Amino acid sequence: MASEIYAGPSSGLPPSVASKRRWLFGGESADVVEQLQIDKLSLFSVTRSDLAERMTQTALRLVGPNAVVTDASACIGGNTISFARSFSHVHAVEISPTRARLLQHNVTAAGVEGRVTVHCGDGAQVPLTVKGR
Repeated sequence: MASEIYAGPSSGLPPSVASKRRWLFGGESADVVEQLQIDKLSLFSVTRSDLAERMTQTALRLVGPNAVVTDASACIGGNTISFARSFSHVHAVEISPTRARLLQHNVTAAGVEGRVTVHCGDGAQVPLTVKGR
């Protein structure tokens, strides 16, 4: 079953979706938020930007900024975007092909695409052998 994808300016979205997208990504600039793509499921499963930042700061204290981290349930990028701003590299794993495409779009819209590799697969099953990155 295909999920409806919400994209583009808030003025073209249902008001409840536009409001929820702004709330979820409140730590991003208005220009970035307007570019982010979201689907119905991710309206309820993406990590809010303020919580993602708190998780990032906790992880930074534990492993430091040179770490390569994995977001094993990346959804559309709530944690991934935050991680990419603080760590050396992020492997973002999303099981849904649709959300993996949205994730790739969103990391580009947020300007962190050079620090993120998107993998479409099961985060518990995707073997990640990382050498140098």
